[in-house]
Amino acid sequence: MQEAVPAGHGAMTAILGMTINEVENEIGLLPKQEVCEIANDNSNGQVVVSGTKTIIETLNNNLKRKKKRGIILPVSAPFHSSLMKKASENMKNKIENTDFLKPNPSIISNVTAKGEDDVNKIKSLLVDQITSRVRWRESVDFMIKKRVTDFLEIGPGKVLSGLVKKINKDVKITNINSVDDINK
Repeated sequence: MQEAVPAGHGAMTAILGMTINEVENEIGLLPKQEVCEIANDNSNGQVVVSGTKTIIETLNNNLKRKKKRGIILPVSAPFHSSLMKKASENMKNKIENTDFLKPNPSIISNVTAKGEDDVNKIKSLLVDQITSRVRWRESVDFMIKKRVTDFLEIGPGKVLSGLVKKINKDVKITNINSVDDINK
């Protein structure tokens, strides 16, 4: 995926303390010649933006003047943006030629923030995810509306658990970071 955008050409910034609508308004004030798109709607108060390095720097400077906080992320590419189109095209054939089983329960797509169990649609959504906004906040809200009350994060760290807690403090979250966690 890093090959889709030349090194140093793209960037991402995490914007804290602003809603998605406020971030969209800030993006609307930027010059249209360069790509600047919301990459992740993580929670109320945390939105990640991808784009060309120069426009991301401009956005951060604009935010700083308004006493808002943007943190440049140490990433190798501007993920979840239209700048990743080449990576999406490269992955499309691989994903389409992979055998998938029908999921049970349904997969919640971060592209649509809805449940999906059609294998061909899931494949298409996986390709789209490379260039599309991650609708994490909306996906968690969707699951909660479907009466999901317990969330399990598997893997190092607790980033997703923290985001879920920001979205809804009433759900139960369990983390599995190690074999010891599994044994507990």
